Amino acid sequence: MALLPVRAVWWRRVLASSFWNIEHSQAYDSGGWGSLFIEVPGRAVDETLAFTGGRRDDEDKPARHTIVARVIGAPSVQAPIDFGRKSGDRMILERQNRFAPSAARHPAWDPARGFPAAPPGSTDEQIKAACPPGLTVYLVQTADGSYWAGFKVDEDYPQDWPDDPRLRAIYEQQDGVRMVDSSGAGEPEAKVISQIFDAWSRGRGALLYGPPGTGKTRILSTLWQMLAQDDGGPGLLLDTDDAGNPFRPAGLEVPLPTPLRTDWLTFHQNTSYADLMLGLRPQPEDGGTALKPRMGRLLDAIWEVADPDTDTASAVIVIDEINRANAARAFGEMLTFLDAEYRAADAEGKDNPLRVPVPLPQLDVRDGRTQELQRPLGGSAALPHPFHMPHHVYLVASMNSVDRAAIPLDSALARRFDRIDLRPDLALLAGALGLDWTALAQQAEQVRGGDGGDWERLSAEETAVLLLDRLNVAIAADMGEEFELGHGLLWEVVLAEPPDRWTALTKAWDAELRPQLEDRCAGRPQQLARLLKVDDPPEGGDYAFRPRARLGVREEDGPQIAQPVRLAGLPAPHARRARPLTAPAWPCGSSARRSGWATSARTRSSSCTPRQNGGASSTACPRLPWSSRAAAGPGASGPAT
Repeated sequence: MALLPVRAVWWRRVLASSFWNIEHSQAYDSGGWGSLFIEVPGRAVDETLAFTGGRRDDEDKPARHTIVARVIGAPSVQAPIDFGRKSGDRMILERQNRFAPSAARHPAWDPARGFPAAPPGSTDEQIKAACPPGLTVYLVQTADGSYWAGFKVDEDYPQDWPDDPRLRAIYEQQDGVRMVDSSGAGEPEAKVISQIFDAWSRGRGALLYGPPGTGKTRILSTLWQMLAQDDGGPGLLLDTDDAGNPFRPAGLEVPLPTPLRTDWLTFHQNTSYADLMLGLRPQPEDGGTALKPRMGRLLDAIWEVADPDTDTASAVIVIDEINRANAARAFGEMLTFLDAEYRAADAEGKDNPLRVPVPLPQLDVRDGRTQELQRPLGGSAALPHPFHMPHHVYLVASMNSVDRAAIPLDSALARRFDRIDLRPDLALLAGALGLDWTALAQQAEQVRGGDGGDWERLSAEETAVLLLDRLNVAIAADMGEEFELGHGLLWEVVLAEPPDRWTALTKAWDAELRPQLEDRCAGRPQQLARLLKVDDPPEGGDYAFRPRARLGVREEDGPQIAQPVRLAGLPAPHARRARPLTAPAWPCGSSARRSGWATSARTRSSSCTPRQNGGASSTACPRLPWSSRAAAGPGASGPAT
């Protein structure tokens, strides 16, 4: 099942007249077929053009244009839909009659898929009578820009569809377009957000932990947008495999009392206790200046929930890159109250007998109130003394597992968070690139085993996934899974148009992958050389990491150092031949083996010869030097690299 975020929905009720157009099965005596279209009225033209990306011509008439739409329920089937012009500033879906010689009805609206039909030879009255009152064709545009076609017949709104006013309009109006903000929607994000909500329900914070490129900040942004919506998330998802019940709600139910406040913080080396809890700021006073206490962002959010004069019922603090600051120092005494066990009340509002007052020794106290504190967004407040932290304050943070410059998270702080590990997701990358996981696993096995697969014919999409797999298996074996490369580092390949994906892949290597590899192997050039097989150069040609030796020393006699070459600067045919670590070890002896990013301007022999590998003889044709851990799919076996 593929769930895609919905960007917009277009629909048109098929009236009896249009149904006759597309179902009459006989030509006129003159030989003509008459009208063969579904009409789009003038009132819907502009929004239809906006939906399809069409335009008006020099005469301000809607110009003829075509989109390609896949079939909801049969994602592998796609066909064009032609939008033409009709008099009176109207549009038509052209050639939708299924009997005419020029027929081009979209396969989503074929009787074989349940679309209503009139028997051949029916009279005009019989054809019109066969049109169900609720028959509507619709198109869905997803966030990736693709179109999907479907239809509905029932007059009553389906109970299985989400209770969404934009979808109800399909049943209540004859035509229209509804835009849907599903920018934050997506199945992978929803799963992680559900885990965050689960941690909050148990009185704990949530910590997203993983290497760069695994979507930590994206998920925080999605959560932020969801919490900003009054209904807990406005998005819709399209189930491309389910023609009868294609729509799913993208928003999760937010298990927090409302109204709620959200704060986004990004920690850095200068983040301090004053930014988070309490500090002193100079303020003008009596012709001079005085240091006045000022709430930090966390204390201000806590007070807003506790203040009886506001209606704020809960607060969420989102912290990106929590380990870039000395987090334990920034939280100070609030570390104790990250545990819900010591807050003022439980989730139902019952007094907590174990509650502990928040110590604020920096503040003067008089008559049961602290001195006035300036608030970050203006105004001031005096806290009651003693002050207890309310229950409904929630924290979620992200943490980079790789960066050595970041400060390790204090164990006392870390244990107050549920750690949610985010790992590179090969299946997600493959799906976004339009690859079938099972077929990709078979292709990888063929290339590795020499069973007819030709690595030279790997597409840019296949190469991107196999590259990430090969690198991560090697990195995990040498350094640990925490240092793997995230799938997001190759997302530019997903966003590129298919003809441009080789170019996008070479740019991703130059700008994202290679710098990450160099960082992980900093101070260990031989480890990088082994990973990229610098000691195994191709026979002639250039490759992305050249061996370099001291001046006056032959390369073969000196140490092999990785000297980078930008793939984006290579001629296009060479860059395309540069298969990133997915090529088999090249045959014809050690001086002619091809591994890593290697390019050559001349054609090489494809003959196979045995070579020595760790004392064992093996055949160097064609075999991928990586484990089948991920690329071969679940249940695959094979030696780890």
